[in-house]
Amino acid sequence: MRAAAKAYINCRQELSVLLTTGSHPNIVPLAGLCIRPLSLMLHYAPMGSLESILKEYKRTNTQLEFTIYQKLIIQIASAIVHLHQNHIIYLDLKSENILVWNMPQPRLPSNGQVLVRLSDFSISRVLSSIGTKGFAGTEGYIAPEIVRFTGDELYTEKADIFSFSMLMYECLSLDHPFSRNKRDHARELILHGWRPSLTEQ
Repeated sequence: MRAAAKAYINCRQELSVLLTTGSHPNIVPLAGLCIRPLSLMLHYAPMGSLESILKEYKRTNTQLEFTIYQKLIIQIASAIVHLHQNHIIYLDLKSENILVWNMPQPRLPSNGQVLVRLSDFSISRVLSSIGTKGFAGTEGYIAPEIVRFTGDELYTEKADIFSFSMLMYECLSLDHPFSRNKRDHARELILHGWRPSLTEQ
């Protein structure tokens, strides 16, 4: 029963965000709603998640070309800006939640085209005029202001900017931020201002 209630809440939250924000080229389009089982029908991403593609780049010891990286980051930033303009804080920005329609694969011929879309709005929040509360996100990507007060103090859309910078790091390094640190240690590092460095790679 608890799982069904959680699924309902997540589905309703995601539907609310998708309907609020309207269409955007870098946000996954809603195709429909299924009542039984309760689920959203979204457009199919033929290349899966950005996370899986970055893993393949790492496996083949290949770096993203700068022009590809640039297109990727600009598209993700465009989606986040669109959410913020509609008073939505995303709160879970990471490669796993970026779906890929078009992107060069490592060591294969490429036309240089990139198309990615943001997905999974189940923990996103509507931003009031003074901010919002609640602990949400993925370890290593959660902003210091959320970690410090475990979500009990107000924060704003700036929380997404920290996650965005960690995603930029992940795309460049092909590693999850703070991947070499234990969970509690990563939190302490974030709170004390330490950030992963590309020069350590």
